[in-house]
Amino acid sequence: MPMIKLSCKSCGAKLELTDDIDRFSCAHCGSEWIVNKSGGIVSLKAVEESVKHIEESSQATAEHTEILADEIRKRKIQEKINKLKFKKFKINKNPKIKNPEYEKTYKKAKEEFDLKYKQVMGSGKWKLIWKISLITSLVITIFFYFFQNTFVNIILGYEPGFGVGFSLIHLLLILLFSFLLTLFALIIILKLKFPTLDIPADIPAAIPDPEQQEKNLALIKEIDNEIADLKAKLHDIENRI
Repeated sequence: MPMIKLSCKSCGAKLELTDDIDRFSCAHCGSEWIVNKSGGIVSLKAVEESVKHIEESSQATAEHTEILADEIRKRKIQEKINKLKFKKFKINKNPKIKNPEYEKTYKKAKEEFDLKYKQVMGSGKWKLIWKISLITSLVITIFFYFFQNTFVNIILGYEPGFGVGFSLIHLLLILLFSFLLTLFALIIILKLKFPTLDIPADIPAAIPDPEQQEKNLALIKEIDNEIADLKAKLHDIENRI
């Protein structure tokens, strides 16, 4: 087996090693060495140096792993803080409840309105207006139907006998328009008024709810404390990084 000749880096003693030895101790000074064989070149490396390098690499890997873990913790804490802030934003600081006085007033006003509406809509005057409007619109529509050619030719400027007439849709539109026009005209002429729902403006529909407000403010304070604790943890992680 071929021999490898080397010198101990600690004491300088001449050494002869067989090709299959990877680690040994110097017979003169006792130093431990590792035999490196790379690219046909043989060199010695102290065992302590290799161990130190391994330890340093392991420590660097552990530190990097801890940094990554801290970054993940930071992200999760920040997400939780954002969720708490949104939850706080949705809490109503000034909750309200229905005003019993308003509900009572509204109920009474509604009953009066319904009674007046029935009286107005059921009166003989209104029934007469509905009948007049309907009859008038029918008369106007029938009139346009029998004299449609004459009216269309006059409106559009065609020569008499051209033969342009109204379609069914046109006649329905004439019926509707004439009915509404007659109805509004009679309402204005006879000065008829629809009943209104009268509720005093000084009675609010909702009033503050002190009990619910106290609960909401307590919940907001609890959320603020939780956010403060999370921010403190976040600050500790940032300082550690």
